[in-house]
Parts: sequence; structure tokens; C-alpha cells
Amino acid sequence: MGMVLRSKSNTSLPTHQYKRVSEEPQHATRRAQVPPSGRVLSSSSSCSVLGSLLKRAVLVVGVVAPVMFILTWRHLFSIDVGAVLVENGGSGSSIENTFTVRMNTFRRNDLLKRSAEHLASCDCVGQIQVVWSDQENAPPSMDLFTERTRRKVVFEVHDTNSLSHRFNVTSTLGTDGVFSTDDDLEISCADLKFGFETWRASQNTMVGFSPRLVTRDPGTGRHSYRSWRVVRWNGVYNVILTKCCFLHRDHLRTYVDEMTAPLLAYIDEHRNCEDIAMSVVVAKFHKTPPVWVGGRVKEIGGDGISGLAHHFDARSNCVDFFAEEFGDMPLLESSVKVYPMHTGLLSWL
Repeated sequence: MGMVLRSKSNTSLPTHQYKRVSEEPQHATRRAQVPPSGRVLSSSSSCSVLGSLLKRAVLVVGVVAPVMFILTWRHLFSIDVGAVLVENGGSGSSIENTFTVRMNTFRRNDLLKRSAEHLASCDCVGQIQVVWSDQENAPPSMDLFTERTRRKVVFEVHDTNSLSHRFNVTSTLGTDGVFSTDDDLEISCADLKFGFETWRASQNTMVGFSPRLVTRDPGTGRHSYRSWRVVRWNGVYNVILTKCCFLHRDHLRTYVDEMTAPLLAYIDEHRNCEDIAMSVVVAKFHKTPPVWVGGRVKEIGGDGISGLAHHFDARSNCVDFFAEEFGDMPLLESSVKVYPMHTGLLSWL
């Protein structure tokens, strides 16, 4: 499978150059610039992630070819690594070549069925752990699924209702790789496999399809949670949403061990922000920036809470609380993008 790695300059932008971009921007003629958030991804950190991916490609393929440089107003360069298969020293065992899905669901059995059936059809999926936190309803009968899907699905029933249960594993995790997702998303098996291969090249970080950006106002100290449009326009991000994200199982353990009682209580009270919290935890305790991988993610449900008018304010308040509780905001900015050749360059320009 072809792989393209792209990065842009990691030079920090002075705050006086910052021009605010509306969360619903109109067609603009010039690029907006974003200020550094709590901590800026240094050139060495960015190169570390990019270098890890390239080194992995060279080890497997033996040569990086062809190399293609594309200069645009938004992206500094593009490297096409032909026919890269990111494998752990070869074909490996079936466990090494699969990952575990952890899916959040709540009273949407129709979406659960559709998502689980699709994921079960992907050879790279070893098991689907459905996180069940509904205190009023039991999980549906396994008859809901086809025979193929029943072989992969396991219900993990919790005795409380908490968004953080998606990271609180009580089942057996037989793989290092974990794909965290929601019941209302669908991504092709090819893109899913590519995301997994990308994660395997840099397993200590989060690799996902839904990047976001948190910025900080140096005057007020307040944080702002920015929309996908701001990320796409600027090409910079420091959060990967766990609705569609690969993690190492150690990241889940770190979340459980390091999230304080006030943090967990805040998430439960507001029913929000456990995904941002995971990005903060990985940045603070694993010291790695996230990686944005390309792929077509289809939403098969409604807008959910992200469609509510107060969504961005609520998420920004979460980040302020996290920064206060942790003592800083350790999110690491990144502009690395990895995408499969079948996606096509134009979709990323």
C-alpha cells in the first residue's frame, strides 16, 4: 500500500500575527495564522514522528522511492513512499496483524449493529469490545448480529454510566493496538488498515482521522477549542478525537492511573471531553505529539452534542479546567499528515 508523509514548517507563529478564523469561515483569500498553544511542538519533536515513520518505511522497503516534492501555499513538502507495508519484522502472527476495537454506544442498537457488522468484515479487526454503560437496559441479544460478527463482538458491561469507561478496560485486551470509536461512524476497511499500519510505525502516539486544535489567549490565559475547519485551513493540530483513533493499550492504562477524581467527575458531570482528556494525558505522560492520518470517515448517525450551539464554549471550558488541574496544558502541536495513495493528493490540498 502506498504511503505519503507530509509536513510543514514547525516555526512558531508570533501571537501578533494571529488572525481569528470563524468556526464557520466564509471563503477566504488569505490563510489565517494560529498562535502556539500551551506548548509548541518543537522541530525535533516533529522530526521524531516523521523520522519514525520514514525509518520504518526504509527498514521494510529498503528504499524510499519515488520521492516527490510539492510546494504549495499550505504544505511545505510531500514525500511519496512507494509500496510501504509497515509490518513488525514481516508477516508476524495474526494477533500482531490485528487490533481491538473499543466502541462506545448508548441506546442506538440500530447503529451498533451497522457499525459492528462493518468492522467485523475487516480482516485487521481482531475483536470488537462494545462498552456498555446503560444502567437501565441490558445489552441486546447476540442474535442482533450475523454469525461472523458474533465471533468478534464482546459486550463489556459497566455498573456505572461514564464516558471514561471507553478507556477503563475490564475485558481482556489481546492486542497492543486499540481502535477507539463511536457507534455512528463508518470508515472503509482499507483506510482502517492503513491507519493501523501508520500507528504501528509510531506506537507511542495517537494516530487518528479527526484532528482538532486548542489555542490559548496569552492575554487572558483562556483556551479555545477550535473546529475542524480551522485545522484544515491552518494544517496544525494538537488533539486527535478518540471517536476514530488508534492508541496503544498502555495509553488506556495511563488514563485510568493519572486522571484525578476531580477530572473524572468533571467529565461525568458535563458528559463531555473525555476525548480531549486522552490527548492531554498522552502528551503529558508519553511526551508524543499526535499523528493525523487520512481517510474517509462517514457519519451514519445525527450530529450529537457537537451540533449544539454551546459546543465550542463547553469544550473550551473543559480545557481550562484540565489545564488548572494538571498545572499546565501539555498539548503538543503537529502538522504531520499521513495518507494512503488511493486517497489522492487533491483531497489534501
